[in-house]
Amino acid sequence: MKKNWYLLLIIAAVTALDRITKSWVVAALAGKIVTVCPWLSFCYVKNTGAAFGMLYGNNLFFIMLTAVLIFLLLFYRKAFGRGILVNISLSLIVTGAVNNFFDRLAYGHVVDFISFSFFPPVFNIADSAITAGACVLALTMLLKDRSEIKNRRNKTGGNV
Repeated sequence: MKKNWYLLLIIAAVTALDRITKSWVVAALAGKIVTVCPWLSFCYVKNTGAAFGMLYGNNLFFIMLTAVLIFLLLFYRKAFGRGILVNISLSLIVTGAVNNFFDRLAYGHVVDFISFSFFPPVFNIADSAITAGACVLALTMLLKDRSEIKNRRNKTGGNV
């Protein structure tokens, strides 16, 4: 694990930032909106659905689904390949999922609070980690596939 120290740092940083901000939101923002600037505000939203408020009111379903997805990601992580970007992306996804999973168990909903005027859904730090991790993973896999196709073309003289 010594060679993957950066993963522990990512997991600790995302978890600390997510837990601290959500604790502040629960304690200080009930029924309030804090405007940071014209396009950014913080408000406490209790989300019992999925991203963007889809399937609202299905907290138990999402508790079970999240547990299964976390298990599958951890169990099949080698299927995504190896490398620093894959490790970082999976760490971000799993850490975000675990933090939102904790909210569902502790509060009965996910604590969302970040609101951009140009982006209707309200979200949190864990959601941001999941999204960033998924984007990095998708990009990494896309680049890997392109590299493999290029290597095959080189080996076969241009015929794939």
